[in-house]
This record gives sequence, structure tokens and C-alpha cells, in this order.
Amino acid sequence: LFAVTNNDLSLAADFSLREIYDQTYRYRFSIHYTPSSIGGSAGITYGFGPELTPLRLSHAVAVRGAYSYLRDEGIGLATGHLGSLRLAYSHDTRISPYFAFKGHGWNVGATAGYHSTTDGQGAYGSAGAGIYGILELPGRQGLLGRLRVDAMVGNPPEQATLRLGGLYRGARGYESDAARTETVRTIATLEHRHAFFTGARIDFWGGLMWTRLEGALFANATYLPNHDTDCSNAVFYDVGYGLRFIGDVLNISPAAIVVDVGLPLTPCAKRSEHQAV
Repeated sequence: LFAVTNNDLSLAADFSLREIYDQTYRYRFSIHYTPSSIGGSAGITYGFGPELTPLRLSHAVAVRGAYSYLRDEGIGLATGHLGSLRLAYSHDTRISPYFAFKGHGWNVGATAGYHSTTDGQGAYGSAGAGIYGILELPGRQGLLGRLRVDAMVGNPPEQATLRLGGLYRGARGYESDAARTETVRTIATLEHRHAFFTGARIDFWGGLMWTRLEGALFANATYLPNHDTDCSNAVFYDVGYGLRFIGDVLNISPAAIVVDVGLPLTPCAKRSEHQAV
């Protein structure tokens, strides 16, 4: 993942290892660099249920441990260390998580974390659940609906709280630090996906094979109560459009470059340390 917004640069990479033809066990690793933290994770996933492809089963249980060094985000937040352990279950009938015009699924997960920062020590817990479905439309199109709820308890560091903005679990029309809460966040998404072309074979020096170009018109509604801004709104809306450049890395692993442009429809001031959204 390579993400650039008005103010922030985020980099992330993840990969997995497994035995040849083993659909059951997968060992996953990731590293990341964001304005909030630098760190990585390692875990194991156990797959079961009906076969979707020769490499994927429809159900999975995963355990993951992670470490992050917490950064001050340029606004003087407390810095320090964060360790966490996550347990998750997912069900996914899409042919691929990178491109699909039909399918449905759901997921649930819980995380326990402990942090030691310049402001002190603390522990917290979080849990979340999501559900989605894609209605297939004629002509390589699909209409996706998605609903996700996350909640927190305890004493999390500010860098780990629930955010309004974000590419995957936030509203894409807002900066990631536009607003945060330590209680609950609910996001509803409607997205029209469409393919411009598929089946291409554009080779970039043997390292990347570009095969598909897709577009997505999206709208989000986010419920974020008790957030840390002076805005009286608890519900935020945004719309936007994105492109998905989909291909294969080294002709082995699928990958996607995602470019989303979002427009916030609920103007609101950020915290006093920030400019207006």
C-alpha cells in the first residue's frame, strides 16, 4: 500500500508464506510506516470450509501479534511503544479480495493492546464486526453495500483510537486525523464498481503484470459520537471516485494500486491543532 493525502504519506507491505497446495495454514507478515506509527505484525491463518479457488477456502480464523512505535504525528502526541494481539474470523465468497462483481461475507475480530508512552502506561480492548454484499450487474459491474461497527474500551493511546478518515476502515473523503473517538464508530458504504478492461497483459520489466483497470463510485455515512473536535455533528457524509490498477507481482501474487479522490459533505473543524477539513 502506498497512500498520499493532503498532508500525510503512508507506506505498508504485507506477504504470506505457506506450503505448496496447502489451503489450510498461511503465515502472514506485514510492515508499515504512517504518520501515527512505525511497526509490523506476524500471524497465522487457518482456512476451512468450501473451496473458492485452488488457493482459498471460504472461512478463516486468524491470530496476529503486532508491535508499533507511536509517533507524535507532528502535533505533540505522546510517543512510545504499543503491543497488541488480535483474534479474528472471516467468511468471504468473493473469487478474489482484489476484484469481484459478486459475493458476500462478514467478519468479526477483537484486539487487546498495551502501551507505554511518555504520558504513561495503559491497556485497552477493541472489537469490530462487518458485513457486505455485492449485487452483480450486467456488463462487468457490481453494486456493493457494506456496514461496519467498531467499539473500544479502556485506555488506548490516541494513535490507536477510532478515526473518521481512512482508506479501508474509514471515510475516504476525510483526512485520517480529521476526528477521533474512544467509544464507537459505524460506517455504511454504497459503491458502484465497474471494469474498463480485463485480461490485459502489460508487463513492467517482469516484476509487475498489469491485467485490469476498474473504477468505483462510492458514498459513505459515518457515525462517530464523542469525537475530539468542536463540531456538533456526530454523522459525517462523503462521496468520491476511485481507480483500481490490478495486476500480479512476479506473476505470483495479486496486487492493486488504489487511487481514491473523496469529497467531504459535512464540513467540520478539526482539533484546534489542525487546519479546517
